[in-house]
Amino acid sequence: MQQALLKSFDAILAAEQDRLILWVPVLFGSGIAAYFGLPCEPPVWLGAFMAIGLGLAAMGWRSRPLLLSLAIGGLVVCLGFSCASLRTWQQSAPVLSESTGVVLIEGRIHDVEPQEDGQRVVIEDLAKLNLPGASLTPRRIRLHLAADLDVHVGQHIRVPVVLMPPPAPAEPGGYDFSRQAWFLGLGAVGYAVAPVHLSEAEGEPGLIEGMRLYLADQRRALTRRIVTAIDQAEIGPAVGWVAAALITGERGPVAPALLQAYRDAGLAHILVIAGMHLSMVTGLAFVGLRGLFAAIPALALRYSIKKWTALGALFIALGYLVISGGPVPTQRAFMMNALVLIAVLCDRQAMSLRSITWAALLILFLEPEALLGASFQLSFAAVYGLISGYECLSPKLARWHQGRPSLWRSILRYALGILATTQIAGTATAFYTIFHFHRFASYSLLGNLLAVPVVGFWVMPSALAAFCLLPFGLDGWGWQA
Repeated sequence: MQQALLKSFDAILAAEQDRLILWVPVLFGSGIAAYFGLPCEPPVWLGAFMAIGLGLAAMGWRSRPLLLSLAIGGLVVCLGFSCASLRTWQQSAPVLSESTGVVLIEGRIHDVEPQEDGQRVVIEDLAKLNLPGASLTPRRIRLHLAADLDVHVGQHIRVPVVLMPPPAPAEPGGYDFSRQAWFLGLGAVGYAVAPVHLSEAEGEPGLIEGMRLYLADQRRALTRRIVTAIDQAEIGPAVGWVAAALITGERGPVAPALLQAYRDAGLAHILVIAGMHLSMVTGLAFVGLRGLFAAIPALALRYSIKKWTALGALFIALGYLVISGGPVPTQRAFMMNALVLIAVLCDRQAMSLRSITWAALLILFLEPEALLGASFQLSFAAVYGLISGYECLSPKLARWHQGRPSLWRSILRYALGILATTQIAGTATAFYTIFHFHRFASYSLLGNLLAVPVVGFWVMPSALAAFCLLPFGLDGWGWQA
């Protein structure tokens, strides 16, 4: 019996030899999940201690494939556990334990997020506070301010507020904002109770901080420019903020009822800058730049314009990532597109499943807490499902592409591709959608069949054209389109 199990395990390893790398983020994520599932905080050295032990065991079991495989797998799990533990320790900061009365706070604005009923403002560099629920001053706090205030990143703020601890889950297994607040460095949340006093911060910021402030100001200015251009056209209520959500990722002011309508139609992914948006922008940039270079014979006949095009598309994709604010789905999409473009630069063929594997591993290494978020789970489940699904369907798709090309055949292929993509992605993410949002979109097939062509052939090309015309002040028609 034991010999049969060993032979079966060896056969599985041999069959999966080329795909064993795909299991690395799964094992790494299992270690992260094990850490966050513990009822109490373990010693910070525990994961590293276990990893060292399994590493030494793997070195001693090099001649025993089964034990070697188990030791390496356990080593990766322990590395994920250790990474999550170190990240939690690194982000430790004072947290308020009880609500306060009215207290006067002073600090510097770190981030501003527009909302439908006001603004969410994160404040850091707080002056020392004597708070009843914290022995030390929190690193950052988040406040709700009125919508009519002209607030921007880097300003000094002085305001009386009421502070509360970051809220815990409303139900067992529910969304835990207090955990997210820990990793964001938020020690309290609250609201202003009196007029806000704003002033420009004194002194020159450092290089890194100066770049962050500059990018935040540019992102804020672009968001306002988009919203203003569309509002002037009187296209419809809230349309400007929907367009801004596609470009800068600012969707806070979008009405909850409108967001719910997108979710019910299975189109919530359109408002999240992810693989579809970044791939469309990168693809359009690649085609446009290559066409531009090809139109210049002196360049096209003497140089490798394909590599020039790939490099230009890579910088455009990076710019989109920066403008969007860099959420997890956008990071994943950028990493995959970057790997493909770098493969073009190096005359190599990109491996799609390997690309998404390295993207997942890098995000989990930098931000282990992302594993527990709906954004990470939905994003990677959809992409893994799509790549795996199309690998299985590739022989049938190859036969389908044979034959005489025609307009109707191309339209039918495109429509079936949208339906297949929607079905595969919807099936892959159904469990996570139901778990996190307690609902499932019944009309996603029809909704995506109608909406995705509009986004791909009109919305994103218009946005890219508006960016090209932005230096000349002619971008308004692109946003309105």
